[in-house]
Parts: sequence; C-alpha cells; structure tokens
Amino acid sequence: NACTFFEEPTLLLQFQANDRESALFDTLLTYIPHWHIYKNDDNNFPFKRVLSHSVEGCLSHSRNWFCELTHQLGAYGHAKEILWETTDDTLYCFKSLFYNQLEYQRNLAHDELLNKAIMDDFRDELNRNFALSRPRDMTEIRKKDAKLGMTRPMKIALYGGDGSNGSYAWNNLEELVQNTQSLKKYHGIVLDLVTDLNERTIAEQARTFNEVDAIVMAMGDHMANAVFATDDISFVEVGCGKQSLIGNARFMALILGTHRNVEKCHDDHEDDDICALCSVGESHSNSFTITQSAFHEIIDDLVKAHQEKISFIRDTR
Repeated sequence: NACTFFEEPTLLLQFQANDRESALFDTLLTYIPHWHIYKNDDNNFPFKRVLSHSVEGCLSHSRNWFCELTHQLGAYGHAKEILWETTDDTLYCFKSLFYNQLEYQRNLAHDELLNKAIMDDFRDELNRNFALSRPRDMTEIRKKDAKLGMTRPMKIALYGGDGSNGSYAWNNLEELVQNTQSLKKYHGIVLDLVTDLNERTIAEQARTFNEVDAIVMAMGDHMANAVFATDDISFVEVGCGKQSLIGNARFMALILGTHRNVEKCHDDHEDDDICALCSVGESHSNSFTITQSAFHEIIDDLVKAHQEKISFIRDTR
C-alpha cells in the first residue's frame, strides 16, 4: 500500500455531516474551548493542515451547516485543507496528529471545558460574521426601548418540520396559526410560520432564529440553530419522541434560555393536556397534531414570560 506522510501538524476533522445537532454537540462544542485559546493567542493554532474525513472542502464556504459555521469562525486559523483520498489503499502517516473525541461533550458533562464566557465569545463571533440584526445580549436595546416608552411586538417563529428522512411533521400547525391570528387577543403578537426552514441557506436559518423572541418547532436537528438566537429566548419543542440535545439544562444555562418539551400524549390523557397527538398505531410516529387549546396555552405562556422579562428591565433601569 502507498503511504502518505505528513510532516506538518495535522488536525483530523470528523463530524456527522448530515445532522446539525450532532455536529454541534458531538464535535463543535468540544472544539470551541480550544479555538477560543488559539484565537486569543494571536491565532496561534498548533496545526498547519486539516484533513476533513466528513466533507471535502469543509474549510471554505459550504452548504454544510457545520462547515459554514467553522469557516465563518476562522476555526482553524490559516491551516490548509488536505483532500481525503477515495481509495482505501492509501496509508496516512502523521508526525503530529490532533483529533476530536466525538461525543465527549454531547451532554456537556465536563463543566470545566466550556463556560459561558467561551460560549458568549463563540456566539458573538457568529453574530458578527453572519451580520445578524440582533446582538446576542438584548439588554441595552431593551433598556433604551423602556426609556423611550417603546414596546416592540413579540415575534415567535414556528416550524412544523417536513417529515422527510424520518423527521417530524406537525400536520395542523398552519391551521393553528391561522386560527390564532384571527383572534383579537393575539393581534399584537407576530406569528412567523416558517414552511421551508431546511431549504433556506445557513445565513437565512441563522436570521430565522436570531430575529425572534421565542421559537416553537417540531423536534429535529434544525434546533442546532439555537446558537444564533439571542440570550434569554424561550424554546418549545413538540413531537412524539425524546427532546433534542438543546433541551439539556446545561446548554440552556450557557445561552440563558428556557426550554419546554411537549411530548406524546399518554393513552389516558385529558382533553386539556398539552401534548402531541401522534399517529395511531405507530410507537415512533413522525406525524402529529396538537389541540387548539393546547396551542393557545403554549403561546400564552411564552407571551407572559416575555412580558415579565421586558417589565423587569423597565422596572430596574
């Protein structure tokens, strides 16, 4: 077999290319603390080459979510990418090799590695490089609004998924939104129904999460875009399975967010329970609905929480 030898220090980059949430929690959140150190050391990265085993061309502009985020961060300094050869006949030999231990930080169990200061730096960098309209910390803007007596309408992004590739599909979300918008009680609330989230560019996905005060969506890896949201945002995930990784209390603490998981209804559920009515006969169904009353209660709770945040800032300025 042929042997390709690399004299320069090399980073072996591995991640789940087709799962944004896994790429975030299994790879990026493990790497961020190291990026933070190298960046603040005058971009003194210890490796000169990057070998991407997951996506070719990952160091340049990319349609892959993980690759585009790391490109915008300048996550590898001035390192050059090495193309992975398609043949299995090549033996790779390295004088010095760096690599990420996948899933090491999936549950954020290692508190000493990733703190809020590092997470803030990471999210601020994303905010600048994606030219997002809202800063990560909205406190000063809300203080100015309060001083001027200005009240901005609350905006909620909603997405029901598309049911493709095993993802969830919230079948009656459009109907719920239309019925809610017709009620006078909700005329001061902007319900932004997103139908094409996964078809949007990465920058558009970032703006979708950044420009709202709350997010109500079907479970799915699109929730990794939570890194673009502002501090103190509320998330509600609805579906028939386990909550996504962003529901981890440690992650919510890092972004000062709150998370609510609306799960599958039990067989003996009451009519007023807030739960997902999943397709009958399928224990792992990907299609669900929720009642109008449950939807209204979700929206009411989000509006109340948002108003309390605004009132607190107004009363303490």
